[in-house]
Amino acid sequence: MVALLTGGNIHASDIAKKFYNMLDLEQARPVVEDWLNFWPHYDHLVKNRKSCIVDLACNAITHDKIQQIIIPGSGLDTLSLEIHARHPDCKIFEIDLANMDTKTAMLLSIDKTIPDSIRCITSDLSDSSNVASNLVKHGWDSNLPSLLILEGITYYLTVDVLWKIICMLQSNHQTNRVIMEYLIPYEMVPDTMRPFAQYPFELIANETNLDHITKYDISAISAHVRRLGGDIVCHYTMEQMQQNRVPNSTLFSPPNTGWIEVCMLSI
Repeated sequence: MVALLTGGNIHASDIAKKFYNMLDLEQARPVVEDWLNFWPHYDHLVKNRKSCIVDLACNAITHDKIQQIIIPGSGLDTLSLEIHARHPDCKIFEIDLANMDTKTAMLLSIDKTIPDSIRCITSDLSDSSNVASNLVKHGWDSNLPSLLILEGITYYLTVDVLWKIICMLQSNHQTNRVIMEYLIPYEMVPDTMRPFAQYPFELIANETNLDHITKYDISAISAHVRRLGGDIVCHYTMEQMQQNRVPNSTLFSPPNTGWIEVCMLSI
């Protein structure tokens, strides 16, 4: 669904486009059409946060000397390929419970050398100790600066599981980074926009029998990461993400009319 909404236009490198064109997206098309009939701007919401995240990741590689990236819940997304195209020396570890073997085979079909840099690991995110051991088994070095990218996954994890995953990156000198994309509590969304925030997540919860959609606010995230000895590096509302991608847009104006935010943590 996310791939359809972006149209392959945010991760625009040759290898990301090749991978995107291999995906069979037809099964998701009726759902996406339903979403866009309800509110025609969901594609902007997704493009904004994906554009923000890939830019933050590449800036962290350059300015914070990040050498390894971990992407939990990566699925068949093209983020790793876009980062690899821009920073081929950075090691990337994708983790998910399904499709990792399929993704490795697809990567091999594009270029046999890609799986040397992008490792697709099958692991249950709810078992953080197993996730950590699987990462080490596939070459992750906890002593090297790492970036954890939590994109499109925080809604579906419990708070406890999420912070256990983040805690894997705790360091003595805040040399690691976490990019966290999250849904804010519905009561923080203006009444005029709240139905649009709720609609897709309610459909997903109903279709998948999820008993929770987890939400966060930046003050709670800040308090939690500081207890771990870390800090907030930067924080973007949807209005700011939209302005960065499409200057002078009024889609998410006035401020605080969005419901997806992105922050980066040092930890």
